Amino acid sequence: MSSESQKPVLTIQNVVNPRSRPSQQKVYVSKKRTPEEIAQSAKKRAEMQKDVDDILDLLNAKAEELAEKYEKKPSFFTSWLFHGGAKMVSNRASSSWNAWKSMKMRELKEEGVL
Repeated sequence: MSSESQKPVLTIQNVVNPRSRPSQQKVYVSKKRTPEEIAQSAKKRAEMQKDVDDILDLLNAKAEELAEKYEKKPSFFTSWLFHGGAKMVSNRASSSWNAWKSMKMRELKEEGVL
């Protein structure tokens, strides 16, 4: 009988506790960055921050303009822009318990109990 024709027997023990395989040790080597590379990445990061600040300034200016036009607060438009209007599009689903409780509260308020 050859070993290829024999299939391993599946038992609950084999399924629950599979054979652990030795893991290969991973070697991480950190690359030392030169002062030029550090300065270059700092310069790039500063440029990116400046560009992002410019975009935010434009958005805040536009929010101020829209706030005056539509008589709303600028924060209304900035939250709408940054959150994609998620509050305006999706509503939370109500449960039957909350609907019943709301109806009972309304009835008690009308009767003057609350």
